[in-house]
Amino acid sequence: MNEIQQPQKTKLVSLVWLIPIIIILFVGWTEYENFLNKKNKITLIAKSANGFKIDVTPLEYKGVKIGKITDISLSKDLNNTKITIMVQKKYMPLVTKKGNVFWIDKPRVSINKVSGLNTILSGYKIQLSPNFDTNQTTTKFKLYENPPLKGYFIKLYTTSHINLYTPILYKGVKIGEITDKKFDNNFILTAIIYNQYKKYINNSSIFIKNPILKINPQEGINLKINSLSTALLGSIDVSTPKQEKLTKKEFKLYNSKDDVISKQTLLLNIKNEYNLHKNSPIIYQGQKIGYIKDIFLDKNNLIAKSYIYKKYSYLLSDNSIFILQHPEVSLNGIKNIKNIVFGNFVSITPHSGKLTKKEFTVYQSPINKENSIILSLYTNALHSITKNSKIYYKNIPIGKVLDYTLTPNLKQIKLTIAIDKKYKALITNYSMFYDISSQLIELKNMNINVNFEGLNPLINGGIALVTIPNKKLTKHSFKLYSSYQKIEEIKKLRYSGFIKTAYFSNDFKLFKNMNIEYKNQTIGFIKNIKFKDKNSSIATLFIYNKYKNLISNHSRFYKKPAVNITANLSGLDIQIANFTSLLKGSIVLDNSKASLDKLKIYPNLKTIQIADNSIKIIFKNADGVNIGSKLEYKNLKIGEVIKINPTDKNTIVTALLYDKNFAKQHTIFYLKKPIVSLNEIKNASALILPVNIGVVKGNGTYQTTFKGYENKPLFLNTKEGKIFKIYTDISTLSTNAPVYYKNIPIGKIVKVSLSNDASKVVVFAFIKNKYLKLIRKNSKFYNISGVEMKFSIFGTAKIKTNTLTSMLKGGILVVTPTKYAKQADINDTFKLIKNLPEDWQEISPKIP
Repeated sequence: MNEIQQPQKTKLVSLVWLIPIIIILFVGWTEYENFLNKKNKITLIAKSANGFKIDVTPLEYKGVKIGKITDISLSKDLNNTKITIMVQKKYMPLVTKKGNVFWIDKPRVSINKVSGLNTILSGYKIQLSPNFDTNQTTTKFKLYENPPLKGYFIKLYTTSHINLYTPILYKGVKIGEITDKKFDNNFILTAIIYNQYKKYINNSSIFIKNPILKINPQEGINLKINSLSTALLGSIDVSTPKQEKLTKKEFKLYNSKDDVISKQTLLLNIKNEYNLHKNSPIIYQGQKIGYIKDIFLDKNNLIAKSYIYKKYSYLLSDNSIFILQHPEVSLNGIKNIKNIVFGNFVSITPHSGKLTKKEFTVYQSPINKENSIILSLYTNALHSITKNSKIYYKNIPIGKVLDYTLTPNLKQIKLTIAIDKKYKALITNYSMFYDISSQLIELKNMNINVNFEGLNPLINGGIALVTIPNKKLTKHSFKLYSSYQKIEEIKKLRYSGFIKTAYFSNDFKLFKNMNIEYKNQTIGFIKNIKFKDKNSSIATLFIYNKYKNLISNHSRFYKKPAVNITANLSGLDIQIANFTSLLKGSIVLDNSKASLDKLKIYPNLKTIQIADNSIKIIFKNADGVNIGSKLEYKNLKIGEVIKINPTDKNTIVTALLYDKNFAKQHTIFYLKKPIVSLNEIKNASALILPVNIGVVKGNGTYQTTFKGYENKPLFLNTKEGKIFKIYTDISTLSTNAPVYYKNIPIGKIVKVSLSNDASKVVVFAFIKNKYLKLIRKNSKFYNISGVEMKFSIFGTAKIKTNTLTSMLKGGILVVTPTKYAKQADINDTFKLIKNLPEDWQEISPKIP
């Protein structure tokens, strides 16, 4: 038993000692391996180790894993992070090259680009960008946050804030971007110019900040967007005016183009601010030539420190005038409308001379007194008239108000006005001025006066001129009347003239002081109105002497409304009288025809036209014709129905003709009733609208009474064709039945009647002009009316018919033999043949 147990104890002891030996060997091997691998480690210094994991985060080059992070610790100064990376031995020569760049590969979403999205799942990576241009080595490197950029790095100095990644544009093309920025009193920007675009910059290059939203007092809001990045970040524009070498690495970044342009400084005395502000532009002929840099108070005056671009300095002299430009409202629009939002601006009027001074005064639209006539106006109330209110003649500005003040007795206001000398002929001793800004409508003694010369005077104040030309100017003081009505009353008394009396019906009203017009020219006015009896009144007319030859003892007048509205198919035609006659109207002299009576005033022009151009048309039945029905010649309206008088036997239609040439002997008037048949549709509108009257123009002497026809009598009008007589024993034909040639309609039957001895029926066939050559002296006319049926006991039934029209209304077929005779005339007569030959379709002559 003992000999068996002893060997078991010895084996157990040996196994116990084997475990420590294995551990010692493993630790020893690990330490040995670490000792061997110390030469395969590099150290990276980073701002933070955020996102890194020991034994997980890899080092990669071109997508190949060449190492991994084995340790992370703080640097000695505790400001950075020290990252140890174990590199595979075979890649150490590549990884340890001096100048290598290590950067963090992680998800990046910016305005310019999106990258590293593949690391969202895999985690951060460290990427290597090796420097192959050196053989020097090191094991300590800086770890960059972003991928390295290849290009030419420069510094930009600016006083404005600029965002990272702001693009640098050359002619709209991105050639670089801002990669870093620092602040030290001013901003110091690091920018890269990509290698392929390095040729576009040199020592003369100018860098200018270009914000996307630009607000300029003169140009308004200017929004420029090149891309999404420029929309959010703005951009930097670079221009290179000269061909030079590139040696500079530091440039100034200008805030605007104005900072680059050479300028000349001057001071503007603006007295009052006038809504001018910093950056308000100085304009010449619509072009910005400078701007106001700053406004400050100097003693009691406001001074604007201003710049004029040097290329426009030739506009400056001691005689140059600076004028404030502000919004002006008129019916033509709003001048300088942008000033309402962005403020006023200053314009320059250059004059020749030398420049010796640097301070100028800004005027509010100054007037050149050397080229003006200075007058004084006296009024009891100023109303809305102000300095620079304009003087108008027929709505044309001819001058302006310079100043105003109270008279010494304090009872009136004296206005000093200036009239441009080119309008000197308008100013005479008989000139009259009136206020066109105080009131729009004046109501006095139930007399309405419209005082209107445009919207602009109502807003900015204004004065209007009424004058009698070709008179001398010896005085320079005038009264300013309150309204045009006052002017009218005085103006009429100044004219010499003569009196005429005219009667008018009490069915309409006339008013005292109504104008009398002839061809839109005022020739007088109604001086007085006197009631005569219950039917009529008498108007006293004052006619100016210069128009005496227009008036006779039988002249006619009619009342013209202030507003005349005419409706037609084209729309509404609205005609408005001049404002003197507005609401009252006027009376118009009509010399087209002398009156049969003494001087008479008609209620309107139409009444005169009816008296002159009315005709009577007698119809047996004028069913469908209404007042207002048109008289039409070739579908053109030449008149209208004004009265319908039915009698026991006839209907008398009174119509107004616009042209007397249609009231001549042989003129035909017929009803244009709707015709709806199997072969034509005419005047379909008369099914709904009133029936119109057609006109066939005649010739001969003038007459006023005519016979009216129910239809257009074609057989009386041979201009469109000719009528042929066809005889038959009995007729199944009716009016308007067609006439065919080879089944083509060439005319129609216009009348069917008995012959003089009643033995025959005469059919009048109308043939159109273009088919007359088909009708020859030996042509045959066949009756094709109705349906022909043939029955046979042993055979089949035959049914023959022509067209549906000929079956219902009847019809005639013309057949001309192959050996045709001369062309027929209206004296030739034909026989209507009952049966159509079976071979008629084979008869086909060639008729030239």
